[in-house]
Amino acid sequence: RILKSKKLMKRYEPILKEMGGDVNCRMYYKISDWYEIINFLPFSKKIIPIWQDMLGVSDKTTYKSAYKKSLLISLRVYFNSFYELLSTPGNMQKLSNTYQNAQKQFDDSFNQDLNNCELLELYHRIGDEILKKWDITLLNDLYSFIFTGLLKSKLKKSGFENYEELTNGYISGIGTIESLKPIKALIALVNTAINENAIGRLELITDDESVNEFLSCVECPVFIKQFDAYIYAFGDRTLEELKLETLTFRTTPFMLIHKILSLAGDRQKLGELSAMLQEDRSFVVDDVLCKLDLFNKQLIKLYMRSAKLGIENREFSRLNRCRIYGMMRSIFIQIGRNLESDGLIKTYRDVFYLTLDEIENKNIDFKMLINKRKADFEIYNKLPAYSRLVFFNEPFNKSHLNINSQEVEQPFAELKGTPCSAGEVTGEVVVITDPKLSVNVKDKIIVTKMTDPGWVFMLAQASGIISEKGSLLSHTAIISRELHIPSIVGVKDAVTILKTGDIVKMNGSKGEITPIYAKVFIN
Repeated sequence: RILKSKKLMKRYEPILKEMGGDVNCRMYYKISDWYEIINFLPFSKKIIPIWQDMLGVSDKTTYKSAYKKSLLISLRVYFNSFYELLSTPGNMQKLSNTYQNAQKQFDDSFNQDLNNCELLELYHRIGDEILKKWDITLLNDLYSFIFTGLLKSKLKKSGFENYEELTNGYISGIGTIESLKPIKALIALVNTAINENAIGRLELITDDESVNEFLSCVECPVFIKQFDAYIYAFGDRTLEELKLETLTFRTTPFMLIHKILSLAGDRQKLGELSAMLQEDRSFVVDDVLCKLDLFNKQLIKLYMRSAKLGIENREFSRLNRCRIYGMMRSIFIQIGRNLESDGLIKTYRDVFYLTLDEIENKNIDFKMLINKRKADFEIYNKLPAYSRLVFFNEPFNKSHLNINSQEVEQPFAELKGTPCSAGEVTGEVVVITDPKLSVNVKDKIIVTKMTDPGWVFMLAQASGIISEKGSLLSHTAIISRELHIPSIVGVKDAVTILKTGDIVKMNGSKGEITPIYAKVFIN
């Protein structure tokens, strides 16, 4: 989109193929290659600090480009960059149409009778369809980052001391944002279950098999129809949704029954959630900007509209992305069932320990390879999830026979981070290091390293969110703003310093966290 030159693309191919990679079974961005690409863009010295701020990059060290551009190439890149950036909203709509086509292909083609060759052909066909246009999401991220950064900078230069709080207010209140649709649809589903007297019947369900039995009966027809529609539209939105091995509402519908019963069991919280999601708390721009002249007022409005459009498109593509993962998950689960049926693997879920190339190679001892990888993963899973790894040469996996770890206690003191959603709240802390575990977060302040889009169900029940990672445009920030709960991100060592049961006061407007009571006092 930017280079529009096969010759230049060939030159950058090694970098473009290594924008991300895996080390010790975890995925990382290769940030040096990202800096190389951004250095190619116009005004890269201005863009990089905005990009770092919006991604929450703490180490501001950059990498000098190894490539030099001629004047002609620079002019071409400048023109293409501005053209593509201005075309981003329209191209995001085209991407949405591409996704719809891919979904239709999957719905028309996928069934449990396909053999593995047919399943892999479907995988490649859908991948080719979507990936041709998926790169526009990177430009849309840049579009969102730039206009949010310009808005924040303009408010600061205009003399507003609370410019961060204003920025958060101006980029919230996106009524059509996709990220909230799963929780809104879930609340509607719970209300239908209550109104149709289905709760008692749902309480008898104990596993996926009994879910299927319930769905095949003639009782509660409205709820059953709505349940199926929910699975189809939002069945892949869950914690850790970008791991194919993750259990989702689609693969394990009993999880959705459990979620429905949990919400139905607290009618007060259900009512509060419904009211909160319907409430409009959008900032009235003119009331705040009345002291500015017409030009600057209109400029801030332009930045605000553009930032909100970019954020809206970003969340829409994220929801579609999780649905694409849902299609792929279904394909590979069926491949796993076929391999299990042929006696090549022990259980169908072992397919997730294989690579695509290995699945296509029938001359491999899958069981032996899978057992080795399971042992490796058990060790790697005990390693911390490092924020940044630095290699002098090529990245490599460290070989470990065992892991010895010791938690270092840190004093319970005031913390600071990036304010992302306004409001003050005092409450009990619940530290979440493994989101898959069942944790009661109702009216508590969640403390975690980071979140992903599937956390929306958990965040909706919390009174606040504190995260070590994140930025103004991270998912934590976007969802907490729309849910109107205070949030602070970029809080260094929050998970180590704060403990479940601590009482803290958090100010989402200033990014301040004040200790009130420590469950365990440290000398």
